[in-house]
Amino acid sequence: MITGTQVKDAMEAANVNFVVVRECSICNAPIGYERKGENLFFDGNCGCSSFRNPTQSRNYEDVADLINRQSNSEYKTKLANKFGLQLEAI
Repeated sequence: MITGTQVKDAMEAANVNFVVVRECSICNAPIGYERKGENLFFDGNCGCSSFRNPTQSRNYEDVADLINRQSNSEYKTKLANKFGLQLEAI
């Protein structure tokens, strides 16, 4: 199981500041997690609407949970790697 501390340390070590977890199905804008200093946020905004949600504060355990919940091992590994975790198989 991946922990929030592992995610935080990996993001810092790999200098990962934004992780795209998906793209808007209409405008293809990136949607994902942004690291600002010690803090982590989820930015679900895109360019196809004038309505903008504020970025949502998250913690690194949220990301660890997201990774750990994946049932497809290939996708799980790719997702973990996006956050700087150097894993070949989970």
